[in-house]
Amino acid sequence: MSKSGKRAEVKVEPTGADKGAIARFEKALQLLQRGQWEEAAKAFALVVEGDVGAPLAERSRVFREVCRRKLDRSPVAEGDPYLAAVVAKNAGDLDAAIEACNRGGLKGRDVRYTYLAAAVESLRGNRDEAARLLLKAIEMDPSNRVHAYWDPDFAEARKSAEVAHLFAPPR
Repeated sequence: MSKSGKRAEVKVEPTGADKGAIARFEKALQLLQRGQWEEAAKAFALVVEGDVGAPLAERSRVFREVCRRKLDRSPVAEGDPYLAAVVAKNAGDLDAAIEACNRGGLKGRDVRYTYLAAAVESLRGNRDEAARLLLKAIEMDPSNRVHAYWDPDFAEARKSAEVAHLFAPPR
C-alpha cells in the first residue's frame, strides 16, 4: 500500500526468469492485495508447484501461508513473530511488522527478519535504513539480492541510483 493509502499495481519485470511463473506470481499478488484469500492461495500454490526450488516458489510459500491463516481466521501464533511480521506487513501495518521483527529479537541476526525489516523500511520510504538492512541480508545470504530484485516491496528502492548496486549482480 502506498503512502496515500492506495494499493500500488503489482508488476514484476522479468530478466531471464520463467515468464509463466512470473505471470502466475503477479496474479497471485494481485489477488492477495484484493483480499481474495482463497483464490490467492491457489494461485501461489501454482507458482510453488511449477517452479519448485526457485526464489519465486519460496516467496509464494510464505504468501500462501498468509492466505491460509486469513482463511482459518485464527490469530497468528504468539510463538511465531516472523509470521506475525509477514502478516502485518502484507496487511499494510508496517509499525506492527517492525515491532514483530523486534519482538522476535532477531532483527539483524536472523536473515529472515533482516530481509523482512529491510522490505518494511523500503515500504515506509526509509531508503537508508532499508539499504543498510538489505545489504546485511545479502551478506548473510547472497540469494537475497535476487529476492529483492523481484520483490515488489523494493520497487521504489530499485529506482534509486544510490542503492542500485544492491540489486545488481555481484562482480
